[in-house]
Amino acid sequence: MTTTASVRYIAESCEATCNRAVSDWIEIVSDAITQHGLCNVALSGGRTPIFFYHQLLQHANLSRVDWSRVHLFMVDERYVPLDHAESNYRMTCEQLIAHITIPASNLHPVNTSLPLQDAVVDYTKTLETCLPPAASGTPQFDLVMLGMGADGHTASLFPGTSAANEYKVHVVSVISQAAPMTRISITFSVINAARHVMLLVCGKDKASVINHIFGHDAVEKYPVQRVNPEAGSVHWYLDSAAAGPRADSH
Repeated sequence: MTTTASVRYIAESCEATCNRAVSDWIEIVSDAITQHGLCNVALSGGRTPIFFYHQLLQHANLSRVDWSRVHLFMVDERYVPLDHAESNYRMTCEQLIAHITIPASNLHPVNTSLPLQDAVVDYTKTLETCLPPAASGTPQFDLVMLGMGADGHTASLFPGTSAANEYKVHVVSVISQAAPMTRISITFSVINAARHVMLLVCGKDKASVINHIFGHDAVEKYPVQRVNPEAGSVHWYLDSAAAGPRADSH
């Protein structure tokens, strides 16, 4: 299954790209709250989200977001304590959550204090309990925020892993030579059930993957090409280094 999404926006710098993504993020979150009273968002770790969170906290329209009606989840997590330096949740707390007023009950980290497979089961139950079902019955996020690695992985769904081909379950553990740590990740079944997916991609090391994805008649080669929401939308946000010479905005 190859993504049919088009590039939404290309900017000269990662900061400028994230600023555009922030404007759209605020719009999506505000609309979801207006339409059904709350907004469920899955956040990613990595470097690019740090730029995004900085821009979000400084945005003139941030006051539109009623954080009491926003629930935050993690797309993926390293299997380390939540206060560990490599924890995605810790980074999110330091860069975003510590600077907003949001009820603790609205935060849904992966419980990495549990044994690995118990943590997978627990997070699956969290999604199934807290999120409404899509038409397929899969837990449905209003918004899933993704990045992309230079190897074409997204979330913690790495090339060559069974996790990248898993659609029957909603959460998986991931062990890959490409990742220095064991991970826990939502699967493409959940990603593709979302109402909106945002992909933030910055850096020259991503250009070859982007050029393949948006090339003519590109065959499926990378896990990220499986991002294809069933009934929602996916928007890509690239800096010029990642976009390269062939990814035209439209």
